[in-house]
Amino acid sequence: MLLIGAVVCTAAPLRAVTPDCRALNAQLATSFLETAPHGGKVAVPKSLVREGDLKARYGEEIEQRYASGKGGYYRSRDNRPIAFRVIRAPKPRGSLVLIPGLSENTAYYKELIYTLTEEGYTVYSYDPRGQGESGSLARDPKVVHVEKYMDYVDDLDWFLTKIVRPETRDYTVLGNSNGGLTAMRLASRESEIIPSLIAVSTPLRLQPELVPRPLLGLAVKASALVKGMDSFAPTQKTVSPMDDMEQHRYRPLRLNLQAQERAANPKLARGGGSHRWALEVIKAGRQAVARSHRLDFPTLLVTGTKDRVVSPTEPLAIADELPLGTSLSVQDARHFLLFERDKFRDPAMTEILRFLVNPHRLDRPAKELELETLVELAKTYEERGEPAFARYTLDEALRVYEAKHETTDAWKGPELKEDLYAQSVAQWERMKGMSPEQAVLYRRMTERRLDEIEKAYVVPSE
Repeated sequence: MLLIGAVVCTAAPLRAVTPDCRALNAQLATSFLETAPHGGKVAVPKSLVREGDLKARYGEEIEQRYASGKGGYYRSRDNRPIAFRVIRAPKPRGSLVLIPGLSENTAYYKELIYTLTEEGYTVYSYDPRGQGESGSLARDPKVVHVEKYMDYVDDLDWFLTKIVRPETRDYTVLGNSNGGLTAMRLASRESEIIPSLIAVSTPLRLQPELVPRPLLGLAVKASALVKGMDSFAPTQKTVSPMDDMEQHRYRPLRLNLQAQERAANPKLARGGGSHRWALEVIKAGRQAVARSHRLDFPTLLVTGTKDRVVSPTEPLAIADELPLGTSLSVQDARHFLLFERDKFRDPAMTEILRFLVNPHRLDRPAKELELETLVELAKTYEERGEPAFARYTLDEALRVYEAKHETTDAWKGPELKEDLYAQSVAQWERMKGMSPEQAVLYRRMTERRLDEIEKAYVVPSE
């Protein structure tokens, strides 16, 4: 019944839909990649490194790709050195700005960077102030400290202005945990500087949820009176917070690889946040929620249902209100989604890669060659043996063609339009014979996109 309904609902993606279709789309969004129908399997992108292969590929492919990047330091607005790195894709087709979370640094994301560059995204990243190579701001170098949260926001603004935007204006920002909150705060201040956003496990509200936010702030202030504002806040510890999680919930190898990074470079070893940091994050989360209506660009918020660090429900409520917002809640996953075992990480990574195919609105002028880019991308997916992503990308190419064909004369001429359209339709037909695993993936990605299109373009009937 679920699959039959899905076919009916996707038949005309830009028309008004019935309440039954809306309920079905919500059901599919909730279950996306968590359980395949009838016990079947779901395909995952081939650029994702499997747990069993990670150790063998880490020292060769993954670290070599990271080492191929170029980095240095830029000066923040208040003249502090901020370490950054740019890792270019072998076959570039887009750009992504990566912002690590609390106590993290760019080196922790080598596996993710490898996947993104394999997919054609040049990655721009930096170590947030007080973390990694950017140096400590506390008396105890293990403590992550910041005087005011807007320092994080200004650092991102300056990074985009000085490092990223001189090279490209077409990029997506991906922030993990505190990095996602930083991006949301900047976007609520200057939405034009972030074309599209992916925020994972964002601390809009810290756990435990049962503690009212004012009381949580009072508890932190009381502790600071005894220990000092730049000392560890309650629940924050000397070791990286990730080390203190239940390791059976995570693939130990991914944790061990990060431990190796810290052993090789002691500068990377950071613990939790200071009292001042905790107070500033609580305030920033409240402000981000209050100003979330300013996020008028494509936004994806990802969370785990069993996150014990931040509220797993707050991002979902915000995404529901955003005109171009979508969300994914991964069943049973916790805070460190991007470092989880494959069964929890795969849904998040697949959704991120799906979102990156088409974060732009159809009714806004885009690059003249965007249609050609999508057609070429679909060919790449077909050559890699990924018919689900190929056909999904062609769906978007045809939507872009139809929107532009009706609204603009920006193309080079009718021959170009007809040739690309014919190529897209022919390739779309070739993708029909995909495996059951690929078919399930394609169906679910299509439903996710349908949700986004309906939300952006369909006005509910009175």
